[in-house]
Amino acid sequence: MGSTLAIEVTRLSKTYSSSFGLRRKLALQDVSLSVAKGQVVSLLGPNSAGKTTLVKILLGLLRPSHGTAQIAGQPAGSVRSRRHIGYLPENLFTATHHTAHSALVFWGRLHGIAPQRVDRAVRHFSMRSVWRRRPACR
Repeated sequence: MGSTLAIEVTRLSKTYSSSFGLRRKLALQDVSLSVAKGQVVSLLGPNSAGKTTLVKILLGLLRPSHGTAQIAGQPAGSVRSRRHIGYLPENLFTATHHTAHSALVFWGRLHGIAPQRVDRAVRHFSMRSVWRRRPACR
């Protein structure tokens, strides 16, 4: 049976440490929230309030120091949970050795998408003319 919650966060905390562990920065402290499927939610707060940290934990890019996070009943960051997420970061950097096609295959594999499905999408959206180009990187 599937979960009725899109997102469930329970007593989530995240502490960052300096490289030698001398300084610690508390980014999230004991955050709990539930988001129902179909519900629209915004994260609002001042700089350094923990919004980006929470999103990165939900995406599986960071691990929490304490607590749990789930997407559609699956542990945040798992392949099964990532199938329910679309995410476009403010600044997307792709390694310069990738072509457009190899980057799509790489990112697709991270999300459990077969390379053949990427190839079908490239043909469907008439992207063959650009799939050997290298992305512009800073």
